[in-house]
Amino acid sequence: MSGAFDTLAAAQKLKESGLESKPAEAIAETIRDSQDNLATKADLDALERSLTARMDAQGQSLTARMDALEQSLNARMDAQGQSLNAKLDAHAQSTKADLNALEQSTKADFRELKTELLWIKRIGGAIVAVGMALLALAVRVAFFGLP
Repeated sequence: MSGAFDTLAAAQKLKESGLESKPAEAIAETIRDSQDNLATKADLDALERSLTARMDAQGQSLTARMDALEQSLNARMDAQGQSLNAKLDAHAQSTKADLNALEQSTKADFRELKTELLWIKRIGGAIVAVGMALLALAVRVAFFGLP
């Protein structure tokens, strides 16, 4: 409200409208008393400034807490990432070692098979040679008799 309520002027206007003096003064005083509890524009402006300041402070506090939480989560994710990378590297090394061992074992198995095939080939060749000799002997015996 702008300024105080003028009870004398209000009572005078009520008297001029035909109301008696005592009721007019009582009405004017009642209006003045009821306005004592009303907020002024200055009161509302002060309240607005106070609330705005509190909201700004809360906003800054929340922003700081969110920033701290973000940093904490980023640090935890980085640590987890490093841990997972270390585990993956160890697993990769283990797998690589297993593959190398398997490769060496497979090469050794192929060498053994190659050696066995060479022996089979030699034995097969010898068997064929013996078989040819026996066939030649059988043909001689059949055509010419025993030697």
